[in-house]
Amino acid sequence: MGKIDDIGVGPVENAKIITYNENKEIKSEFGFKKILNRQGNIWEVEQPYGNFYNQDLSCYMTADQGIVEVVTAGGKTTPKI
Repeated sequence: MGKIDDIGVGPVENAKIITYNENKEIKSEFGFKKILNRQGNIWEVEQPYGNFYNQDLSCYMTADQGIVEVVTAGGKTTPKI
């Protein structure tokens, strides 16, 4: 369990991070089933996936386990892509 100020935060499960373009269309999605290990901004996750969209191409990636680097700015955490 983690903490934000004096509030306990339980395990993160079934998370999804969505990024939008300037037209408010989905640009990318990143998600995972569960965080297995967290070392600062490096997370080891179970069943990660990444979906990336543009006008000409859609790309879908999945894995059993993975390691992702995240960036937190202004209280918002996003994967570093």
